[in-house]
Amino acid sequence: MSTPTEPAVSNNEKLPHEDNDNNGMFVRIINKSKVYPLEEYAHSEIRNDHINEKVLPVELGESRKNVTVPKQQKSLFRRNFKETLILSAAILTIALSFVAVTVYYILSYSRPELVYTNMIWRHGDRAPAHYFPNFTEKYMIAFPRGIGNLTKIGAEQAEHLGLLLQRRYIHPGNITSKQIHIRSTDVHRTIETAQHVLKGMSFPDTRINVELTTNVDTAGNPFFDCPVATQFVLDQKEKYFLRENFSEIYELMQRELNYNSYSYYLFDTLNCLKAHDLALPDWLRSEELYEKLKFLSWHGVEAQFGIGPYDNKLQRKIRGGSSLRGIVSRIACKVNYSEWSSVDSCEEKFYGLSAASFFDDFFIAWIM
Repeated sequence: MSTPTEPAVSNNEKLPHEDNDNNGMFVRIINKSKVYPLEEYAHSEIRNDHINEKVLPVELGESRKNVTVPKQQKSLFRRNFKETLILSAAILTIALSFVAVTVYYILSYSRPELVYTNMIWRHGDRAPAHYFPNFTEKYMIAFPRGIGNLTKIGAEQAEHLGLLLQRRYIHPGNITSKQIHIRSTDVHRTIETAQHVLKGMSFPDTRINVELTTNVDTAGNPFFDCPVATQFVLDQKEKYFLRENFSEIYELMQRELNYNSYSYYLFDTLNCLKAHDLALPDWLRSEELYEKLKFLSWHGVEAQFGIGPYDNKLQRKIRGGSSLRGIVSRIACKVNYSEWSSVDSCEEKFYGLSAASFFDDFFIAWIM
């Protein structure tokens, strides 16, 4: 059996898989140009320029730089985010600390424990206290609750006062309803005022005891019936009426109202009409008339209390002594001053007196 032998090849012949370089050297290569063309042998149309193209050093540096920039940006973002987070946490901590200190300060210092409060207030806005036939009735549509009674505005004023007192004195744990004592004179408008004050203080359902009315109501009522005080005013009547000096006023009252006694009643009516912005008759519009009525009314007040030109110590004690003693005795009870024994209990922390007239609180301030 013969052994296969390679065919003889001459120097001038080329096998399909052989090629000759420029130097005439016979080089045996594997022709893979159709699949993986090399740069030297592959046809330009099928050459993979992107894979085999040579990368210059400058292009390589820029490529690495382009890859590095996003990494640097990402690292910078992380670092900035971390710093921002730390700064935000620090600011939040400081803010919370400030709020905590502020709340502590408010709770500790702005609402101290209430020891005792004693107050006198006048009733709210009311209708005229005196009725003049053929005159007052024209204006009663503006005062549907009746002569001398509290108006809607007066009720709102009293409730607002109660709200102010509640904000200032009535705090949780500071006072209870049993430590609040509010008294009123035996006048409908002052009783109503006391009720609305309690409503504003958030005690709307407080029981009102009206079964203790006495014949002589002294506390908060400077005009209670006292024969001695009444006689003193009668003795001064002609003096403080000043009829000779203001005869035209009394003549006007007689002509328009068929009344020529206490000028205060007309002054009070005029005040109420002006306060409610009601149209006045021509004879009552004069500012000079208003000032004269005011002057005459004030003289009557001085005579009632024994002050000014009608100075009388006994009269002052009768008219203002009861209310003043009530204030002093309650304060003395809170400081354990045993000489005063007119107060049954010292447990109360708030005492309010709803009075019928500004004369009472004015007079107490005057004699003190």
